[in-house]
Amino acid sequence: MSFNDKDFLVTVNLALFKVEDVEKDNVKKLPQKEIMVLLAKRDKEPFKNCWLFPYGLVDVSESLDDAVYRQLKEKTNLENIYFEQLYTWGAVERDPTARTIATSYYAIAQKESIKECAIAKRDSLKWFSIKKHSVSVEKISDFQMISEYIITLHNDADMITISYRVTEETIVSGFEKRKKYSYDLCDNSNERMAYDHIKILDYALDRIKNKTLYTNIAFGLISESFTLTELQQVFEVLLGKTLTKSNFRRWISKKVEETQITKKTGAYRPSKLFRLKKDSIIEDIDSFM
Repeated sequence: MSFNDKDFLVTVNLALFKVEDVEKDNVKKLPQKEIMVLLAKRDKEPFKNCWLFPYGLVDVSESLDDAVYRQLKEKTNLENIYFEQLYTWGAVERDPTARTIATSYYAIAQKESIKECAIAKRDSLKWFSIKKHSVSVEKISDFQMISEYIITLHNDADMITISYRVTEETIVSGFEKRKKYSYDLCDNSNERMAYDHIKILDYALDRIKNKTLYTNIAFGLISESFTLTELQQVFEVLLGKTLTKSNFRRWISKKVEETQITKKTGAYRPSKLFRLKKDSIIEDIDSFM
């Protein structure tokens, strides 16, 4: 593979996440929650008809942050939401048509703030639910471990399934721990991801999971007022595991405060609504200073 100087491109792409309710047939059961990501369908080669994150070229007169904010506004009509730089991808072979450096960002948004009508006008943009579950963990030696898990994206409306089996090899060398990944499309998939965007998605999910433990990022995916059950469901979706109710409420009590509002959900009696404490917001900001 060889390129000339004019083939060198700098791009940004954005993984936009929200948490959505999954309604149950039984009204006595509370809706479950799932994390969703916005993807675009590519309409030209290479990777025609494959799915990827909304992306665009960086103009010579703008910063990376400005470029991704412009893309966010143009494609979703969203403003003033949290977004953060994720990673810069520079493998020579990642784009078969040009030498392309891509900087990825991720953003989180409350579903109430998303103007779905603006997104629906773009046929190429669709929301996909995400499931990630472990398949196996094998310890080869004290210095090597291999884990396998599956990432599945699904769009109910169009019956699209994209599923990858991920192999993660962890190697310990001295005081360093290195990881290598491989991504294989599963047989139950009827579509696929473009470029290395399944790898970017995997990286973004891990970043969000880790930040859930030490920042207030989970509160950016839920309404300003919420029940403690709803909040626990968001944490469980982001962390990928079930939490003990009593332990969660004891841990989260220092971050939330009760409001004077109640909410009626299904056949259950009204539940008290809570909100994030203002001093907890300040502490979260201070942790990045």
